[in-house]
Amino acid sequence: SSTRSFIHMNDGSRATWQIMHKGKIGHTYHISTNEIISIRELVESICVKLNVEFKNHVDVVGERAGKDSAYQLKSAKLRDEMDWQEEITLDQGLNECISWVTKNLDILKKEVFDYQHKP
Repeated sequence: SSTRSFIHMNDGSRATWQIMHKGKIGHTYHISTNEIISIRELVESICVKLNVEFKNHVDVVGERAGKDSAYQLKSAKLRDEMDWQEEITLDQGLNECISWVTKNLDILKKEVFDYQHKP
């Protein structure tokens, strides 16, 4: 049920650069897209792109203790004052990521994939 606003690293970097050059000293600028998606919806979208069944590849578990339910920043100030907007949609970013992983899959298979969450 957690929701997030995912932003492509190029858009985040471009926003940071604009803030560095055009931002007002002492002001805060939030960098975010306006597209909010749940983690489940994100994984479902990836499954569709990979042509695999969500239910066959995902174990749905409860929320991690202490996990924030949402990360949703408002980037209106950045958009209004600096005429900034994201250029890469989540869909485009996912396609780019899938393409990169597909291209580098043999190298990635050699990596250790034992994830351990560290608080």
